Amino acid sequence: MILKELFDSGISFGEEFDKSDEAHREKAQEYMESMKISEEVINKVKSIDKKINILGFSELWCPDCQINLSVMNYLTQLNENINLKLQSIKGNEEVIKEHSDDGRVKVPLFIMLDKETNKLGAFVEVPSNVRKAEESDNQVERIVAKKEYRKGKYMEQTILDFLDIIENGQ
Repeated sequence: MILKELFDSGISFGEEFDKSDEAHREKAQEYMESMKISEEVINKVKSIDKKINILGFSELWCPDCQINLSVMNYLTQLNENINLKLQSIKGNEEVIKEHSDDGRVKVPLFIMLDKETNKLGAFVEVPSNVRKAEESDNQVERIVAKKEYRKGKYMEQTILDFLDIIENGQ
């Protein structure tokens, strides 16, 4: 029930964007303008024919949020069946920990919900390919992956992770 209440009382991407500092808005805007998503992935998102609600714990001061919040907002532009509502990180730490992959506060956290607000799964912090590189023993691989990620090169992977969650759960 708490997820439904949080979703229903959440704010829009536009509200989060408007209340953020100019430097953070500019960085998010850069990510939005430089996003390169294949037609195949765009068509998969457009073909979603069920209601998907995304409850996000994300704020634009956070670099990972600037990237992935921009992607989640893009999903809502591609398909009207996808709705995004945001909550502040502050005050929601226990909810974030509960739905995190390791019980810590990690953001962004996007909880995918069906139309009845049942949890389908969660996207935590970074796309799966970056997480895999971060867990690697290869330091060069970790550094390169993080650098490429910060350049916005893995935004499509965030969408692929979203699609995997709504299709297969997590």
